[in-house]
Amino acid sequence: MRFFIVILISSFFCLSSRGQEMHPSVSGALQFSKSIQSDDLAAAYAGTSEKFRKVNSLDDFRGFLAESGVAKWQGFTPGRATANQDQSLAIVNLKAKDSGGKSRTVTVGMIKEPDAYRMEYFFARPGGISGIPPVDDAEAATVLAEESLKSLAAAIKSGDFSSYLSTLPMKFRQQYGNDTIASLGKQLNATRYGPVSAMPGKLEFNGPGTWSDGHARYRFDIPYPDRKRKLRLHFIAHTPESETNAWPNRWELVYFPAASPALAEPEEAEASGIIRTVLTDLFAGFRAGDLKAFHEAGAPFFREVVPLSRFAGAFPAFTGENAVDFSEWKPEEAEILESSLIGDHKAVWKAEVVIPTPNQPVYATLNLMNETGAWQFSGVTFHSKSPEQRRSPSAK
Repeated sequence: MRFFIVILISSFFCLSSRGQEMHPSVSGALQFSKSIQSDDLAAAYAGTSEKFRKVNSLDDFRGFLAESGVAKWQGFTPGRATANQDQSLAIVNLKAKDSGGKSRTVTVGMIKEPDAYRMEYFFARPGGISGIPPVDDAEAATVLAEESLKSLAAAIKSGDFSSYLSTLPMKFRQQYGNDTIASLGKQLNATRYGPVSAMPGKLEFNGPGTWSDGHARYRFDIPYPDRKRKLRLHFIAHTPESETNAWPNRWELVYFPAASPALAEPEEAEASGIIRTVLTDLFAGFRAGDLKAFHEAGAPFFREVVPLSRFAGAFPAFTGENAVDFSEWKPEEAEILESSLIGDHKAVWKAEVVIPTPNQPVYATLNLMNETGAWQFSGVTFHSKSPEQRRSPSAK
């Protein structure tokens, strides 16, 4: 069970230096600021990227301006500007004075579209020392994560997410939308590992985290030993927005057989029978165009993590309009090439197998789990190359 939004990070190089002609992204950011200063929100909104407008309405945009206070700033001038290698994304810092005459900085992310650079996100930099804890500070990171979960729990209870959203980095909210972020929180609460209100106080720091280009990432586990599961929560913080909470943008389920006895691989004859039965049943499902029975026979952890709808759509090569002809393949004669127990708890039996066909052999990696006293299917990947060929330097 995995829910996540990926945050992409790139390496950036400097665009701004004395005597250098103003880069188009900087010009675009200044034009954006002028539209805001002149109170022409329609023009400012029109200067945002296509993605921004899909995610955020004009009212959302107006709310971000009011929340940040940027609309009341004056005298915008360009500061440091950087871009990724192909200059498709630039980060421009604009200096200005707030309504109290204090020097401030707004960061504007500018994305290159066919006709011009357009605003992808913006946020006001609070200045001072970042309040985001170091990625190896377990105690401080736990406090940060628990504050975020408490805020989310309060929003879920009241049905009003405005307060929760205001504690999160504006950059993420503009990139993915308030509705999406609220929906992710509701989904986490609705899992069998909810409610969110019960999670604070149970977090186990799974660190150290990582830090890159202003984004700090933290991992926490909540153990459920009676279910042989751990819920792994991933939080991301935006260090330039130092007065915000970390956002729980991703979670996943981890198998955790805390008190289970050590497992051993099946003997050769039994192993061969298990593999051949699993593959024969899988290909029978392919032929019938119905994988429901096969899915129901899988390991409990597999069924919980991979719903039938997702599993059924994972094999277009065997079930789609242009499916390969596997009528003469012989999964009932599959041979195990190598196998081992893998994972933190050695709870997954991984088998590399070859399936005879009239032409070139087909290879597969099968994963099986033993939660119920029997080895059951938990995943498969098909290959055109043998394990040895896949390990060769040329294959890599």
